[in-house]
Amino acid sequence: MNLFSEFTVGDVTGGIEPSSPIGILIIAIGILLTVGIPVLMILNGKKD
Repeated sequence: MNLFSEFTVGDVTGGIEPSSPIGILIIAIGILLTVGIPVLMILNGKKD
């Protein structure tokens, strides 16, 4: 019995379209968190 045959990528329906306004907002927040915060931490790092 193959338990993983039911969960394939092709069976996924629904979700959020990346081109919708909420999709763009989610992508923008993700970019801000993964790029913006580390850059901010590097620029405003420990100053001796």
